[in-house]
Amino acid sequence: MHENGIFNNKVIRDWFFESFIRSDNYPNVVLLEASGPFDKKDFAQFLRSKKFGLIDDLDFFVANPTLSTVMNTVILGGDQNAWAKQKLNKLEELVDLYSGNSLKVYSQEMFLSFMAKGQDVFGGPKSLISQFGVGHYALEYLTNLGFDWPSTNVILGDGPFPDDPWPQIGLLKFMGYRVGHSGIQKAKKRRDILRKVFTSVLPNVYSPSYMSKWGNPKTSARLKKMAISIASFCKSNKRRKNPKPYALAIAHRESDLKWLYETFYRGRYTFMWPSTDVY
Repeated sequence: MHENGIFNNKVIRDWFFESFIRSDNYPNVVLLEASGPFDKKDFAQFLRSKKFGLIDDLDFFVANPTLSTVMNTVILGGDQNAWAKQKLNKLEELVDLYSGNSLKVYSQEMFLSFMAKGQDVFGGPKSLISQFGVGHYALEYLTNLGFDWPSTNVILGDGPFPDDPWPQIGLLKFMGYRVGHSGIQKAKKRRDILRKVFTSVLPNVYSPSYMSKWGNPKTSARLKKMAISIASFCKSNKRRKNPKPYALAIAHRESDLKWLYETFYRGRYTFMWPSTDVY
């Protein structure tokens, strides 16, 4: 297909934005990672030419977590070939840095739209923003990770956002699911709770927006939320500086996640099953 637009043709893009002047309406600094549709080096040069401050090394950013306190704007390329497993792991670590805070994650096309209109795409309806994520490898990966993109509130696992007025306890824990040395040691008891969470109508213990993410009983949405929650907590424990005290909790969660997969997922659903691997 012939590339003839600002979203896929460098010459047309550069001509279209030739007179662009960055104003206070735009972020001062952005983090850029991966190619798609434009090559990462080309897009970095383009952004610098428009006076955007730029960090173009995801590994460096994750290794210097204090940077997350001064910027919250990320632009991700959508080319699957640009996202090796190690790079995806760094992306997960990036999201972890912002857990409980705000993070705006744009595709290259989204940010160009922002520049073209002078209005932030994130100010539009969710139904519009979601269209930018269709077929975008990194944004779809983040969604499967548990980041409720295109929301800018980073909520991983099953915990509510800090501003939520309800008690700060995740739904699985509210339902009695506990792991580790202080948790439920018998696998059958833990799994009976998980079975109840999957098959039953849940009590409205949190805000409607939070509860809606858990879907209806016996649906892919319910199972996906459960699996993502368990996998997210498991990976967070693995990434701790000293994960040894959490070894039993990790083992419980991985075992229960496998049970969920074998009992409810296999042969029924097709969404991406979350991994607990860290690289």
